[in-house]
Amino acid sequence: TDSVKALSVKVANPTQSIASWEAADAALQRVLTAVDYLCLHFARKTVALVFHGLSLSLYRAYLLGNAHVDFKDWQQLSFAAVALADPEQHQLLQDFAPVAGYAPRG
Repeated sequence: TDSVKALSVKVANPTQSIASWEAADAALQRVLTAVDYLCLHFARKTVALVFHGLSLSLYRAYLLGNAHVDFKDWQQLSFAAVALADPEQHQLLQDFAPVAGYAPRG
């Protein structure tokens, strides 16, 4: 579909706004600001973060040290997936796994 094609272009060009979407770099910065806020206000607490799939993919790529989201990784991220991360150490401890059966995107 057109939205999947636009997404593939978007993740490959994180500094550009594609199809009037927020640039991936700006979206990631928004996610990181929110995560930092939660770490500051809920130190040493377990917090569940719920994101849209692209935001999760951006945060995952950041935690893995990748410059951008691999489109195939986004396609393989199941709907209703969970992961375990240490946001203060910027580490992905357990990668995303589906919680309600595998439902691929795109």
